[in-house]
Amino acid sequence: MGSKKGFPSFGISQSGAFIADLKNYNLPDFILTLIAKECDSDLLERGRIDDRLTSMNDASLELLHRVFVDCDDDEDGKFGQLRISPDAVLYFMSAESSLITLVLLVINFVIEKTSFS
Repeated sequence: MGSKKGFPSFGISQSGAFIADLKNYNLPDFILTLIAKECDSDLLERGRIDDRLTSMNDASLELLHRVFVDCDDDEDGKFGQLRISPDAVLYFMSAESSLITLVLLVINFVIEKTSFS
């Protein structure tokens, strides 16, 4: 049964669930911009994180969720690079992250960039 005009809908959409998860992550601006471009999405330039996420399309929210919440990997390794790019490491250093998290990010980055041929 559909919702009637004037009555609230009490369910939470998939995008709403993604936003609820993602707003708790300290996602840097350059990541949001990169994902928005990748998914041909709008993105508010400024504002609260939940407002900025709300401005993005479903595809970009799903991709952000897959990369940062689900920690999915893709065949090309792009997802992992988004999680541990040098800019992201510097950003997390400036944020209130634990030293252990930073060390793990750096170790993972070095392992991914090193070829054991």
